Amino acid sequence: MEDKASQGCFTAHFKHRNVELTEDKIDDMVEVTGQGRLGILLQHCTITGIAHDGYMDPEETEDFSWMLTQAFYNLKRRSSSGGLVSLCLRVAARIEGPGEVLVEPTEFSNWRNVQTVAERTFNITMGALRKSGLRVDEELDIYYGLQGCGLACIPFLRFVSKAKLKRNFGTLKILKVSMSAPHDYEAGMAMMGQTLQQS
Repeated sequence: MEDKASQGCFTAHFKHRNVELTEDKIDDMVEVTGQGRLGILLQHCTITGIAHDGYMDPEETEDFSWMLTQAFYNLKRRSSSGGLVSLCLRVAARIEGPGEVLVEPTEFSNWRNVQTVAERTFNITMGALRKSGLRVDEELDIYYGLQGCGLACIPFLRFVSKAKLKRNFGTLKILKVSMSAPHDYEAGMAMMGQTLQQS
């Protein structure tokens, strides 16, 4: 497949990739961004967190963070531009059963799990960008237009107040964010006030 792709128009297939935040899918991304692989042609990347009714293991989050950092580092080191054109964050919900499928967050009954996965996906992805040094040159989309899902304002404000954004987003042209109210409204307002004072 890769030999054929290297000969012509099939290379366009490798410029877009939707990576589900699961061990198998992130491991695949690490592999296809290895030395001499066509995954380094990636320009438009979507990271999709998966909400479900089961327990979310904190150690799994650490593993995902390490693996995604490695994939992003591969792109920074091996791609021609050293960055992505666009990065998009999404959440899908897994409905358990014989015909297990992924659905939009609006079709999933556990709203709190959707919000938890949205925050976890954001933190893992932004952490991997920061550690790898990978740039997002043009567009960052954080759940924009996704029904039934938004990023709580506290993690977003914490990120923009503490992160050194220029390294990863110095040439960013478009930022699209869908935000939701924090679970703890008073804490969210206090965090917003602190951020405004620091800016």
